[in-house]
Amino acid sequence: MSAPHVAGVIGLMLSEGISYHDVRNILHQTSIDLGSEGHNEKYGYGLINSYWAVNKATVIKVAVGKLEDDTIRIIDETTISSRGGEFKLDSIPEGYYRVFAWVDVRGNESIEPGDYFGISDVLEFEAGESYDLEGYIAEVKEEVGKVEALEGELDFSLERQ
Repeated sequence: MSAPHVAGVIGLMLSEGISYHDVRNILHQTSIDLGSEGHNEKYGYGLINSYWAVNKATVIKVAVGKLEDDTIRIIDETTISSRGGEFKLDSIPEGYYRVFAWVDVRGNESIEPGDYFGISDVLEFEAGESYDLEGYIAEVKEEVGKVEALEGELDFSLERQ
């Protein structure tokens, strides 16, 4: 019974001005993987994520930086597919940093309710080393700028160096 749901989401996407040429790709990029990774016989591309699809939330922003008082000071950043994936950052000096992951659902460069956000513990980065990182992001449900994290609520803004 997924066809009525998919048709409804497509209608919402078109009403938001998304070109019908882009609909299929956005649905694939924003779906939630089920079963084995990627497309499979049992689940297809996975569970439709209507919120991300209607808002064209097709990327996760990944950044390495420091949380200083109420500001995230970004050292280096990139984006990956909203389905996850690998990334490489080459401009991280040795030191202690956190990794931040963020889905800016509305694309307005502001962390707000409805976005998804994740933050790591402080990690030591060494020159010339590669790291495998896994994590998760959770929906921001509090007022603008407030993020529920394992260590409590954080109130901060983003600042790129």
